[in-house]
Amino acid sequence: MSLSERQAACLYDIAKIEERLRKAQLYDSLSELRRLLRITMTLHVYKKELGPGQRPSTRARSLVSRFQHKTQIVVGRYRRARLALLSLDPSPEWQHSLRELNNADITFPHRESAKNQTEGKRSISWIWSSRGKFLT
Repeated sequence: MSLSERQAACLYDIAKIEERLRKAQLYDSLSELRRLLRITMTLHVYKKELGPGQRPSTRARSLVSRFQHKTQIVVGRYRRARLALLSLDPSPEWQHSLRELNNADITFPHRESAKNQTEGKRSISWIWSSRGKFLT
């Protein structure tokens, strides 16, 4: 639907309200994604500390798998909300802070996640430097 068609069909600036909702949904999804990645990273450390043994290893693997599944749900939510916002507001103003989320962007903010990279060459994914903000 074009902007003029949307303005003619929508009452009470419903498109602007949905635009604010989608931006809030994107920032909320990024925050949740960072939280889930930190938990998953901690579970990997916990799994290493458990040492050998089938029962502890299976339990830890199950926990990691559960949080990876939750992470994929949040990633899907972010991607759908971004597509909806792109159809509402294709302007590039908001796109520098709410970028397209690629699989390569979903990384831990940890040194072990950047294998084969020296400290000067290692870069942290944009999801860790993006700041959420409340919209007016």
